[in-house]
Parts: sequence; C-alpha cells; structure tokens
Amino acid sequence: VYLHSIEPKSFFQWWTQATYPKRQILDSLVFQDGNRKLHPWLATSWKQDGTVWTFTLRDDVVFTDGTKLDAATVAKNFDFWKKLSSSVADSFLTEAKVVDARTIAFHSTVPQPYLPALLTSALFGINSSPSLDRDLKDIGERPIGSGPFVLKEWKRGEEIVFERNDAYRWGPRGTHGGPAHLKTVHWKFVPDGNARW
Repeated sequence: VYLHSIEPKSFFQWWTQATYPKRQILDSLVFQDGNRKLHPWLATSWKQDGTVWTFTLRDDVVFTDGTKLDAATVAKNFDFWKKLSSSVADSFLTEAKVVDARTIAFHSTVPQPYLPALLTSALFGINSSPSLDRDLKDIGERPIGSGPFVLKEWKRGEEIVFERNDAYRWGPRGTHGGPAHLKTVHWKFVPDGNARW
C-alpha cells in the first residue's frame, strides 16, 4: 500500500501526482540511479552527433498488449509527447527518425548534451503503439506499457490498483531486472497528511 495526497485526473498530466503512478506502467529509454548515473533500459546504448541523439533499442521488450518495442513505436511516442505538452523539451526537440527497426534518432534545434538524462523521466515513458491510437481520455485512464505493473483498476476518489507484470524481464541495470517482488500495489489517495503518516 502506498499513500499519496492528490489524485491525478489522468496519467498524462505533466505533474508529479501523475508521473509517480505512471512509472509503474511505463518504462523509459534510459534509467538514472540514485547517484545520477545513467544506465541502459529500453535503449541499450546512445550517442550524440551534434543535434542528433541516436538510441539503439533492446530487441526483447514486449508490451502488456502483446506488441513489441521497435523504433517506430518510439517515434510514435515522440509525436505523442510533442502533441501532449508544451514542456521545456518541446522548445528544442524537432523530430524522431526511424533509422532501422532497433535504431531511433532524435533531432533537436541545438545540441542537447543532457537529453538522455531528461528521457529517464516517466514523463517520457514508452506506450505501446496501438494504445496511442485511442483518444487522450482513454490513454490517460488506461495506459499500456512494458513496465513491471499493469493497471488493474482505478477506483476514482479512492485508489489505483496495479498488478505485477509476470512477463517483465528488462528492468534497468542496477535492479534485479525481473518481475516485481510485490504482486499487487494499492496506490491510495489520502489528502489528510496526519492520516498518511
């Protein structure tokens, strides 16, 4: 059981109350550990050449809807991020180009040495490609990712219930890498700070 103060309206609001629970469902290209060191996650490697960052992707990642991770999926997510927000990243990211099935290139207006660190945020978590064909309300209430948990139920005003993704095998370096130790997580909303503590 995890207690949080504010319930988000959608998983795709660009604020902390949505980002924390979204991390349970969506993996990112890059992982940042507690010492701020970057590690491979959905991407196995990355390199910068001026205004272009090229990421090589894992070939074994399967979303919970059965579809596989590929560069076209990442490009579709990139377009989704651009459509969804007006964040700092939008001020310099221009496009994502598929190089091949396992290689994606992010283009920016000026060189961005910290882009891999930015992409560690759950704000830039990767959704399955078919799931992004739905309307924003449905995506925001039922995201589909490759993460360690799947959304079982959202009881509005009470809790979000996550269930373990038993097929999970691609946790980032520095973690045990496999399925979560917990079978179920109850993400409860308790506005009263005294009650939470």
